[in-house]
Parts: sequence; structure tokens; C-alpha cells
Amino acid sequence: MDDIKKGIQYVFQTKNELTLAISASGHGGMETVLCNLLEPGDKILIFTYGIWGDRAADIANRLSGVVIKCEKQNDNFSLEEIENAVRRHLPRFVFVVQGESSTGLYQPLEGIGEITRR
Repeated sequence: MDDIKKGIQYVFQTKNELTLAISASGHGGMETVLCNLLEPGDKILIFTYGIWGDRAADIANRLSGVVIKCEKQNDNFSLEEIENAVRRHLPRFVFVVQGESSTGLYQPLEGIGEITRR
């Protein structure tokens, strides 16, 4: 396990001692992230264009987050759409599915981090 931990730390360029591998499905990993970050009342903006974004919204609702869904069908989101939604809602968290396997859509992530830090 120490070798796996070191490998993960290298890949993500971190020295965080709490780095760990999670033996779970994609749903389990997503639930782990949301359960460890989202507090009741936190506003989370979720961009969804398939079941994975919808599942994230369901999990966030069960955790008593204030969920704002931006939904599209058969298309991903432009940086302008993401920026406008972030400015309008001022969320604590932004959730974006990069590879939506239920629809086959791919959401480029480049530029989203910069938008959320403004």
C-alpha cells in the first residue's frame, strides 16, 4: 500500500500524508468526495448532461447541500456558460463531470479552475 500511496502522490504532485486509494466504483468515489467536502447548507453548482451529474446532485441533496443544477442535453458547457453560472450563483463548490459515460460527452476542464478562483 505504501508504494501505491507514493505513486498517487507522485501523479498528483502532492506530499499530503492523507493521500489514499479508494477501492470503489465511480459512484463510490464521487460520494466519498462529496461527503468529505460538502457541509449542510453549502451551495454547490452542478453542471449536468447525464446520469453522473444527476447522481452528484442526488448525493449533494441527501447531504443537505443547496444544489443548483445547470442542465444541458446532448452538449457540454462552454467556459462562458460556466463563468456566467458561477457569477450568478456564487457557489462554494462547482461540480463538473469530465467524461459522461451515459451520453458519451466529454467536458474540457481547462479554464474552469481559473473561473472558480476569481
